[in-house]
Order: sequence, then structure tokens, then C-alpha cells
Amino acid sequence: MVTCYNLGRYLDEAVNSVLAQTVQDFEIIVVDDGSTDAETNTLLSDYRRPKTTVFRVPHGDVSAARNYAIASASAPYIVALDADDLLEPTYLEKTIPILDKDPRVGIVSVWYRAFGSEEWEYTPESCTFEDILIENRICVSSLFRRSAWEQVGGYDPALSGYEDWEFWTAILEHGYACHIYKEFLFLYRTRPDSKVHRSNLPYECHKITHHIITKHAKSFQRYAVPVV
Repeated sequence: MVTCYNLGRYLDEAVNSVLAQTVQDFEIIVVDDGSTDAETNTLLSDYRRPKTTVFRVPHGDVSAARNYAIASASAPYIVALDADDLLEPTYLEKTIPILDKDPRVGIVSVWYRAFGSEEWEYTPESCTFEDILIENRICVSSLFRRSAWEQVGGYDPALSGYEDWEFWTAILEHGYACHIYKEFLFLYRTRPDSKVHRSNLPYECHKITHHIITKHAKSFQRYAVPVV
């Protein structure tokens, strides 16, 4: 599923990266999160692509938009793709079998490259529960089980940033494992006006991390030594 807020200029690239997958058993759900710019509204007023359904909802935030998209989906596995990011063609081919094979795995993350205003690579070797309490090592567009989303109550709409970090924390807290597929299968677009830049500002970062730590206080207390 693809969430879009004023990013219509990138949406076709994101959708095309899904349509180009070597595995074609999927559905694409696009949720427009109350976009206000003319380009996005014009594009989505009559957006027709194969395997693609568009929903338009009042502006809330990315967590609410993702939850709406997942609730509208029928597939047992989900990838949350932002409208300005891209999947490599073999993403589904290489990640789906891991969930098929091992019911203990709730998330399959991948290595990824950043492009745009910044360029870098992210190559974590693993992500244990202790790891996720320290930092988010899991790709924002990882493959996960819909049943895990249901168990944890979805993405937390109270968060204005780092919502994927909290979501992964909740899934691992429920006993699932995360498998890191060590290949570059995701492209993360960096923009100076992106939400993650705002979330990284000291005041916002403090507010968001305080919410996450408070919500998962028992886990942070239990693993206090390795986290510190």
C-alpha cells in the first residue's frame, strides 16, 4: 500500500516500482491523506493503474492513512510504501518466502540506499528486540504480517514521527522476530522538507521518544542495561 500527502509528483514512480515486481500476486492500495496541492489532486482525481485502488481521506497523518490502507487490504502480508520511495524489482520475490517459511518471523527488513538530497547506505546485520529499543534498524518499507498489525493495534496515530519505529517495537514485543535480508532492495528518497527531518529536531525528537518509551515502559525497564 502507498500513502501520499502532497507527493503526487513522485507517485507514479512508486507505483511503477510495485508494478515492476517479479512476483505479480499483489494489490496496490493508494491512500491520499487529504492532499492540498493542485498537482496531487489533479493526478488522483482520475488515477487509473493496474491492480490499483485509490482512497481519499481527510488529512490526519501517515499512521492513520496506513491503518486505513491496511484495513482496506485483503492480503496476509503488507508493505507500507511512501509515495516518494521505491522498491527494487525482486523485493517481493526475495522477502515473501521468508514469511511463508517461518511463522515466528513477523517482519522482513532489507538493506537500502538513500537518494535525493542525501546519499548513503544502511546495512544492519540483525535486529533483535534489544536492538530495536536502542535504535530503529528496520526499513520503513519492510514486509510484515497483517495478523501482527492486528495484534498490536496498528500504527499509533498519536505519533507525529518515528511511527514505524514504535510499530516495529510493538511487533517484536509480541514475540515475533525480524529477519534482515542482506541485499539492497529498497530506495529511500531524502528531501530537506521531509517529515523525518522535522522529527529529528531536538524538541520533536524528545517528545516522540518520550511517548514511545512511556508506551513500552516495561520493555525498556526490563532491558535497561543493554539499552543504556
